Amino acid sequence: MTSTYSPKELAKQISQYTNNQKTILTIGVFDGVHKGHKHLFEKLNDIASKTTQHSTVITFINHPNTILNSSFSPKYIYDIEKKIQLIKNCNIDSVIPITFNNSIASLTAEEFIQTLKKTINIHTIVLGYDFAMGKNRHGTKKEIDNLGQKYNFFTSHIPPYKQKNVIVSSSIIKKIISSGEVHNISNFLNRNFELSGKIIKGFSRGKQLGYPTANIEIHQDIIKPKNGIYATFSNINGKKYFSSTSIGIAPTFKEKKYSIETYIMDFKENIYSQNITVEFIEKLRDEIKFQSTNDLKNQIQLDVEKSREILNNSQD
Repeated sequence: MTSTYSPKELAKQISQYTNNQKTILTIGVFDGVHKGHKHLFEKLNDIASKTTQHSTVITFINHPNTILNSSFSPKYIYDIEKKIQLIKNCNIDSVIPITFNNSIASLTAEEFIQTLKKTINIHTIVLGYDFAMGKNRHGTKKEIDNLGQKYNFFTSHIPPYKQKNVIVSSSIIKKIISSGEVHNISNFLNRNFELSGKIIKGFSRGKQLGYPTANIEIHQDIIKPKNGIYATFSNINGKKYFSSTSIGIAPTFKEKKYSIETYIMDFKENIYSQNITVEFIEKLRDEIKFQSTNDLKNQIQLDVEKSREILNNSQD
């Protein structure tokens, strides 16, 4: 059965990025661009180099479930700009970001493939272990193989990437981030977890305690570590600084407003409205409600000293 929607919407989104080169292609969300994704991209690049073809990744700007499931509330590891850059860093020739919408959701797998063939000169489609496409995900890997024979392109099946018998996936990584066990993230991402955002005005509570903090505005769709205190690096204007970061509602104070605040060590500059990237190395402790601000100040001093020790050791 064909859809009631026109594939023109998909073609329009893709056509602005395409060229006439024969292409080795893969498709997916690729949130986090983790080791499993990089494993797939390596296979894609390997095929492209052996056949002297162009490597291309089509990635969805939004998770398909945002359209398919009205109750789905996405939490992404990175925003689309960061994700595209990380994919390009994997030596991919072209990255095509598309918005998954009702029109695309209603296309059958064959209609999706037909549209790709009209806009991209496909040589091979590389399929991850959990790949499915088209309306109701009826386009299984076997059906894509059949469509390849019908529309004259090859398919390549890539097995899951495992680490200690665990399949590396975005969902596993998000669970680790949410638990606060950030020191384990690099085992799956091959990099430390980061949050990036603009520095905004806060309550100035840190300044009053002698530890002025940068209050960071992070988009609500980005996943955050569990509330607590973390040893972090802060990257501003291309420079990296030692820092200690607090996530949560600051229970010692009455406002109880969620915030992400970073104390940047040995730093005196005014950086309001500037962008900052905070790199999480290790969790120090959970949030604690202190009996007095003096008790809190003493604990902050200990947190800063512990963070400095951890960060120094992380560079060895």
